[in-house]
Amino acid sequence: MKLYLGVLVASLFCCLAPRVVAEPMLKTYFNDEYGIGMNFPAGSTVCQSRSGDHARGFFAWYGSALSCRDSDEFPKDGSSSAISVYADYNTNFETSAKAELDDNCQTRGFQQVISSAEWDRLTIPGHATIKCAVKNSDGTIVIDVVAQGGQWRETDGSPKVPYIFYNASLFTHASRIKHDLPMFEAFLKGVIISSRQPNS
Repeated sequence: MKLYLGVLVASLFCCLAPRVVAEPMLKTYFNDEYGIGMNFPAGSTVCQSRSGDHARGFFAWYGSALSCRDSDEFPKDGSSSAISVYADYNTNFETSAKAELDDNCQTRGFQQVISSAEWDRLTIPGHATIKCAVKNSDGTIVIDVVAQGGQWRETDGSPKVPYIFYNASLFTHASRIKHDLPMFEAFLKGVIISSRQPNS
């Protein structure tokens, strides 16, 4: 159930979410199925993240005029960055959010990307998170911050496992990281997760 950039970007072929709340300089987008809300700056190009026809979250471009339908691959020239939140049911019954991280995304050694102080501030309020970062040879950088919500109901004394994983990601470039990182940090502070439980 690892999330990959290609899966996220290729899924962004839809318009805005049906439930949008306007705030000064911000718009709040909700996905009721997964119990998640997030704030994007007003004027952002915001798209639904989808798996097939299933809406999983939201995605926004920055630094360019790209639309939801403009590209199926993240630009690698530093002209753009993107922030996404993607939710998925834990259908493999993984016991840790670490299962959501790409094998190439390092939970340690992040100092090649950002400082320890910056790293420590990348959290989703009220939720334990695991995070990782990778800097690719072409200068692109991906930072993932993963939280979990709810629990599958126990059966036959089986261990409790998370019900939903929430992956907030920053896709950027080494030439943009100092600009995009504070924006991502502020974005994470506005992520709202209302824990969902399996239906009876």
